[in-house]
Amino acid sequence: MIEQKTSSSEMTAQLLDNLEFLRRIRGRFRNPMKDRIACHFIVSFFGIAAVVFFYLLLLRTRSQLPFTNDDWAGVLIVFSSIGLASFFWVNTDQEWHFTGLEIIAYRGGKLIWRIPIDSITEAGAKRGSHNVLWMHLHANGRKYSMPVVPELSQECQRVLDPTGASED
Repeated sequence: MIEQKTSSSEMTAQLLDNLEFLRRIRGRFRNPMKDRIACHFIVSFFGIAAVVFFYLLLLRTRSQLPFTNDDWAGVLIVFSSIGLASFFWVNTDQEWHFTGLEIIAYRGGKLIWRIPIDSITEAGAKRGSHNVLWMHLHANGRKYSMPVVPELSQECQRVLDPTGASED
């Protein structure tokens, strides 16, 4: 796992100090390929599991109604598998584009949201579970959150220390 050098307090101070920090970040950033492949595998697994359990449930319950406890467990597994596959699908293939004037979020190549940097009223960074750094932006009465993926973390570090004096 790549260690993210940018601390949440350092990034929050920069974000709150001025929005020039966000204007200096440029590029497209997305999750590492190994994370995207893992998410695709998980989505496929839970999608196939839902179909298999649904088929088995239909075979078993076609002749007997009402459902037994085992049948209800099968229904729960089908809907849980669909829910988990949906959750991982939503969190796969996300990409963030920093242009200097706005931040644009994409999922699967489709636009999710777009924030002009001038409309950001509040910004901060917080380290969440699994030591993932999250950037939180408030604009137009709405909160936008995005994980600071390793490429974005490196770009933030470059912007924070333009001389390149930090160790790699």
